Amino acid sequence: MKILFVVETINYGVGRNLRDNVEGLLDRGHEVTVIWSKKRTGEVFVEWLTSCAHPAFYQRQIHMARSPSLSDLTAIYNVLTFIRSHGVFDVIHGMSSKGGAIARIVGLFAGISAFYSPHAYVLSDPEMGSIKYLSYFWVEKLLSWKAGVICTSKDELEITERLGIKKHYYIPNGIDLTQRYSKDPKREFCVSFVGRLSHQKDPLKFISIVRNLAHLPLKFNVFGDGELMAETQNAIPLDIRSKVQFWGVTDLETIWKNTNVLICTSRYEGCPYIFLDAMNHGAPVISTPVGGAAEVIINDNVGLILNDADSEVDLELFISRLLKDKNYYKESRQACIENAKRFSRDTMLQSLLEFYQS
Repeated sequence: MKILFVVETINYGVGRNLRDNVEGLLDRGHEVTVIWSKKRTGEVFVEWLTSCAHPAFYQRQIHMARSPSLSDLTAIYNVLTFIRSHGVFDVIHGMSSKGGAIARIVGLFAGISAFYSPHAYVLSDPEMGSIKYLSYFWVEKLLSWKAGVICTSKDELEITERLGIKKHYYIPNGIDLTQRYSKDPKREFCVSFVGRLSHQKDPLKFISIVRNLAHLPLKFNVFGDGELMAETQNAIPLDIRSKVQFWGVTDLETIWKNTNVLICTSRYEGCPYIFLDAMNHGAPVISTPVGGAAEVIINDNVGLILNDADSEVDLELFISRLLKDKNYYKESRQACIENAKRFSRDTMLQSLLEFYQS
């Protein structure tokens, strides 16, 4: 097959999903092209895109703005021009909001099957106002008139069905299960936040949890960077600041060597890779009820979903038990590792190909 990906921001989970899909499809003998924008693409992914020497891989950089603007018309024209010069594709796959919008419009004009991976619908934001919600609802509905949607979580699937989109498929993210880093058993028990310090990820809620758990013998880690960095740091009371370490953006090995429990405080998500990585490294996941949480946190051996006001009491009891009962912690770690086996990268890629071919 000849596959075209269109993506405006290549970073974090979107970037990882794109890279896994591209490399997996190339390994399976397909031709892959990525049209991307540099403005919000991380340097690691820029290097990967521009240095990949596979004979069946092509990439083209164009300008795409994050917010809707007149420049979108230029981006659509550039993608259509590229298709005319490069030959007809079997599939156009847009990733995240802007890449998905351009891919679906281009697919309609070019007469090519188009698909879209939301990687967390903006419609999932529980704090979105009704006018803004209706605007996004109808934009998504109209853009998917003839296009398909690839959902990574049951939450995304439910929204897709509410939009009345008939062509959809549920493909949870998958990871390389062989990549696992060993923890140092002598260091402190670490509870970690991993992600952008942004409104969506709500790191201030994590700091609220830190304040409630500060009396326990724990170390707290914040992995990531973003516009709320200063506000997050300033929210920590002076008497417990020594218990919280900010690492910035770092590698996965550092994260998982310094994480016993992962806490996700996001307002909305798709199906976070960080959940799957945590499970694969034997780290229970405590999360707000976002997309992917219910599929990954299947019982109280592997984590906890913070559904209501009483959840923080349950959280403290869960963490305390992990700290005090070594056998329970060992059983929980093993249950997490077994749970991760349901989310392999090979299964994800095979499901994606089946959807394309259908």
